Amino acid sequence: MLIKANSPPEIRDYATSLYLSTGKIYDRTELVKDILRQLEINYENLNKSNDFKSVFERWKKRCKMLGKKIKVIQGGKEITGKAIDVDDMGFLLLEDDNSRIIKLSSGDVTVLK
Repeated sequence: MLIKANSPPEIRDYATSLYLSTGKIYDRTELVKDILRQLEINYENLNKSNDFKSVFERWKKRCKMLGKKIKVIQGGKEITGKAIDVDDMGFLLLEDDNSRIIKLSSGDVTVLK
């Protein structure tokens, strides 16, 4: 069970847990089973329909960083800007402070306040 006071100082402001979010204690084994069950259902539905676009659109709607200022560390380089979209290939589109659009495929992302 994560309690913020027990978190390392560098993540204390951002760290969370299911307990902190819901006030409930979850059985980890049952939680993993439920996640895997749902993953299997979604995978089977995707295989039947071959409709990746709808899965992708649902994922994008849940992406909490879109529209927000972010910092990305990629290969030792820091990039800041606004997360504006995710393209059809899954690249995060970031608009930097010079209004350039940068396509990112990986990196350590932090949503800035």
